[in-house]
Amino acid sequence: MGHYKSNLRDIEFNLFEVLGRQDILGKRPFDEVDEDTARDMLAEVNRLAVGPLAEPFADADRNPPAFDPATGTVTMPESFRKAYQALVHAGWLRPHVPPETGGTPRPESLDWAGAGLFVRLGLSGSSSPAGKRTRARSSSRRSLASTASRRSRTASA
Repeated sequence: MGHYKSNLRDIEFNLFEVLGRQDILGKRPFDEVDEDTARDMLAEVNRLAVGPLAEPFADADRNPPAFDPATGTVTMPESFRKAYQALVHAGWLRPHVPPETGGTPRPESLDWAGAGLFVRLGLSGSSSPAGKRTRARSSSRRSLASTASRRSRTASA
């Protein structure tokens, strides 16, 4: 068990007591997801959040992602990669797949509730795809890298 203690009870309270999501679940357009299914989904997300996703916290904190501006790569700890793969395998990173391509329509409030469990984990590098060595492809990342490089050269001069 990791460091993270979620509060699934509060999330369910907000979804079902405050927002009344059970009133729209099980009916068009959310007819494939009833209240029990929604609660099961949240329980599974919670299991991931307090288990495999929380386990690499200390390792990722002590060995943070390292960006190499010369090569444009990011190196992630192996423990983070495994946690990220568990998240990918669970399918929670693709919640808004349209029904015509095999997705299940559900209220965005349910997706946000599940995503909130992951965000609160504080995973370093959570924005890095696949948690492995990746090329910085976006121009903004290249700009940040070149700015950092210029600053280090200026500081050392």
